[in-house]
Amino acid sequence: MRLPNTSIVVLFSLCLLAPAAYADLDSPTYAKAKEEYGKNNCYKALPLLKKYKSEDDNFLEKNPKVLSAIKGGITYCEEIVFPYLPGTSYITGPPQKPDLPLNIAHAFDTDARLRAVIAELKSGKPNYDQMEPMLRIAIRQKITAWVTQLQALGSLLSLSYEGQQQGAEVYEVKFTNGTTAWMIGIAPNGNISILIFQ
Repeated sequence: MRLPNTSIVVLFSLCLLAPAAYADLDSPTYAKAKEEYGKNNCYKALPLLKKYKSEDDNFLEKNPKVLSAIKGGITYCEEIVFPYLPGTSYITGPPQKPDLPLNIAHAFDTDARLRAVIAELKSGKPNYDQMEPMLRIAIRQKITAWVTQLQALGSLLSLSYEGQQQGAEVYEVKFTNGTTAWMIGIAPNGNISILIFQ
């Protein structure tokens, strides 16, 4: 499904504020942690994963999917490095090794984020703290009209992922009183940077 280029409100953030930490999966600390983790070297991976978790805590708070994976990796490495019974083998074998996110594309559960933002917009109370500055301004200008449109559409029934376009995820969203098209893009810092609703 392609979205037409006309009569669409495209809300792009034109600039990204530089965060204090890397605030994404391009962090050198995470890259090194992932490398050592991939080699099954938990002695080196464990402190790096913990360091990354503390460095990018704001990013991870906004992206529970990634935070859960990082915590899983830390727990796994702790069980390997500090077994409950040092010097003995695991009764049922070593713990299962969870996967770490491979890249930024795996960082965001855009389906859940879109559901949440639709509910917030429908209630007239969007979470502006999770939007990039330019998007925040644009949403404030459109919120009254969007609330009216979304309330008229009724209850959300389903989301269908349609692919990518213009650097964002495209969804067909069905409501009780109609079907809409949405695009949502997430900035590396975890904020919503692109939002299109038609």
